[in-house]
Amino acid sequence: MRKSTLNPALAMLLSACSSLSSPPSLPPAPVAATVEPPQPEAPPPVVRPPAPPPQPPSEIRIDNRSLEAFRESWARMRASLSLAELAALNDAVARLAFVRYGGATNLPVNLRSSPIVPELIRDRIAGLSYAEIIALSP
Repeated sequence: MRKSTLNPALAMLLSACSSLSSPPSLPPAPVAATVEPPQPEAPPPVVRPPAPPPQPPSEIRIDNRSLEAFRESWARMRASLSLAELAALNDAVARLAFVRYGGATNLPVNLRSSPIVPELIRDRIAGLSYAEIIALSP
């Protein structure tokens, strides 16, 4: 390797630079921030109206066109009632049956040992709603 001779001015400059402490620090270069695309706002929660209430018992009417239609409408009415309403309906049927015969003591012998069924009063409750049957009973 060949030793090169430096210009004396350059040598002096190099020695002056080497005697300096560390070079002045520069602020770090800004790192390019990753810019995420703006997130779409979450859609507002869907507020649904409350479900319509089940058909009120007052809207179901007794159909007396035939015995089968009567029994079907009676079953639909009973299925729509709460336990308290069902008890009130059963009581109303019993009272209406007793009134028809002038009281429990006047029931025909064949009906005294039979259950009181709505068919006994189907002609009186034809076309009526739950509320109307309750109002009709004494």
